[in-house]
Amino acid sequence: KVSIRWMAFLDNILAFDKTSTSSYIKLSDITALANRAGIDSVGERDMALSLFHERGVIIHLNSTCILKDIIVTKPQWLVDEMSKLIRDDTLHKFDLTEIKRRELVDDFHQTYEVGLTTRDFLEFIWEGTGQVDFFIDLMRSTMLLSNWPFNKANVYFLVPSLLHEDQNKMQQSELRNSGFRIVFDFSKSFLPNGVFQRLLCLAVSYSAQFPNVKEPELSRTFALIEFEPGFPVNVFENKKTQTISVVLKREEIAAKIVKIFSSILEKINYDSMGTGLSWRTLLQDPSNGELLSVSKAQEKRVYPWFMEESEADTSSFLHSENIVVDSFLQAL
Repeated sequence: KVSIRWMAFLDNILAFDKTSTSSYIKLSDITALANRAGIDSVGERDMALSLFHERGVIIHLNSTCILKDIIVTKPQWLVDEMSKLIRDDTLHKFDLTEIKRRELVDDFHQTYEVGLTTRDFLEFIWEGTGQVDFFIDLMRSTMLLSNWPFNKANVYFLVPSLLHEDQNKMQQSELRNSGFRIVFDFSKSFLPNGVFQRLLCLAVSYSAQFPNVKEPELSRTFALIEFEPGFPVNVFENKKTQTISVVLKREEIAAKIVKIFSSILEKINYDSMGTGLSWRTLLQDPSNGELLSVSKAQEKRVYPWFMEESEADTSSFLHSENIVVDSFLQAL
């Protein structure tokens, strides 16, 4: 049951929204509306907002202070503003004259050719909102954008949805057809659009923790990322087979890579996909190329996934429901 105070609080929010030309309400105004309904406790206010969010009446995210300060009352506003960035620029044209006037031509091409955008370009895109930091945090929290700290000369953000297919990168990769292979198989359900792009955001964030790693090479369905200096990993999405494959050459981090990618997929599943993803984790037996379930690979003690010294590492990914997402993922 919902208390009378909470119903009055919601009525106050809806009445405020009707008289406002804005698509959101600031937390300070929400607090005043809560007080008017007899809710003086911050804890009770936040519990009520959480319920209204769950019921779809508002959108209120609280993973950062900037997100918590904005209560969205018109969800279409988010769609409209985010689609100003994530769009097909060949179909939805920009005002290139204005882009030239703002001296953002290089930023524009960088954004829509290689998926790396700048703060200046995001301010141009969202200047009418007055909430550029909000949208950056929103896209980061939904794994549609991540920091790109690999270029020391400029500050960039990665937007994987804007990446293009690059067959040359895939063909030139010496790891593609050789090495130790992990396959995340979604074929018994399906592999939705956006999963691979979110995986790239989190994988890049993980790689960026380490000094002296090489800048990742990315395209729409392929990535070459160093997870530690000198430990490159290739990642491929195959929509025909509904799989994401990971290939590495160095066995020292094999068990760790399984855990990292399993944790990344779990985070995507719980944070963005409503726990609707379902997949099998398969490990390749290098002796014959056969793909085995994790339990079967453990039973056969298949190298390099189950070496004596890595037993502690491998135990954590035997059952996906028991995976503890690494602390870096929890902080994103």
